[in-house]
Amino acid sequence: MQLASIEQGLADLKAGKFLIVVDDEDRENEGDLVMPAECVTADAVNFMVTHARGQLCMPMTSERLAELEIPMLPSRNTDAAMPTAFTMPVDYAINTSTGISAHDRALTVQALIDPASSPGDFIQPGHMFPLRADPGGVLSRPGHTEAIIDLAELAGVFPGGVVCEIMNADGSMARMPDLELFAAKHDLKIFSIAQLIAHRRITETLITRVAEANLPTKYGVARIIGYRGSIDEGEHAALVVGEWKNGDEVMVRVHSECLTGDAFGSLKCDCGEQLDMAMRMIFENGSGALVYLRQEGRGIGLHNKIKAFVRSTGAGPGHYRSQCCAGVPA
Repeated sequence: MQLASIEQGLADLKAGKFLIVVDDEDRENEGDLVMPAECVTADAVNFMVTHARGQLCMPMTSERLAELEIPMLPSRNTDAAMPTAFTMPVDYAINTSTGISAHDRALTVQALIDPASSPGDFIQPGHMFPLRADPGGVLSRPGHTEAIIDLAELAGVFPGGVVCEIMNADGSMARMPDLELFAAKHDLKIFSIAQLIAHRRITETLITRVAEANLPTKYGVARIIGYRGSIDEGEHAALVVGEWKNGDEVMVRVHSECLTGDAFGSLKCDCGEQLDMAMRMIFENGSGALVYLRQEGRGIGLHNKIKAFVRSTGAGPGHYRSQCCAGVPA
């Protein structure tokens, strides 16, 4: 079954239809029914719990959760790299009964996005689970929680929604072949988080130029330009040497920060040697750029890299060649 385009998916969501959103096979490998919160009705809630059968949750922004004073639930014993951010479940306290019915849960959803609602309008704990979405959306955490928030914003509606995992009749999780049958049966489209990530990367400006100046180095004078990422908030930089025009081949080195190798001369890696060689080659070439990404250990962080050093067997020079910044011994 062909996946829906971003335009088709947004059109269905704006029309109040469900969209099946799938994530990567190497993550949860699940499909969720999603719908913007503005479109949720009692019938929609009933459809989700009857046919999807999974946990019905409501992704929201951290700002809105703070406004309603809905706290996070404590977590422990989780090995997940990006665990689901569950909050205290709530029920809307006005014109509802036990809170569990489709009618009551739909009212709770609508109340959670109503600007007139206040913290005192909700009972804690209740039956509707708000989830806190990562502010960076699917570019920071490629989950269903972030996907419906991003989709709602792209659709021009309130940044909130409902999600529910799709399970098979036997209680197992529905995978792509099952999801295709589900979609055909209920006339729904399937869309992937990977498509949403690609769309955002293509259409959004994710990095901003902050400052620039001339920088004398032992090889010569370069132009240093500072950049700030809108997702990772890292302070990245580029060293630019010489000039070029459109169509020219440009010598470029993209270097991932390695404090131990770049600054301390660590013998566990050759990162400092690579950096030095790249700068020398660019200056000898007369033009080029060195992009320096502030993501110590390729994202694992300095402290985790040091812990990896402790776990390693063998401390000789080059033991971590090409891999120390991945935090995994060679």
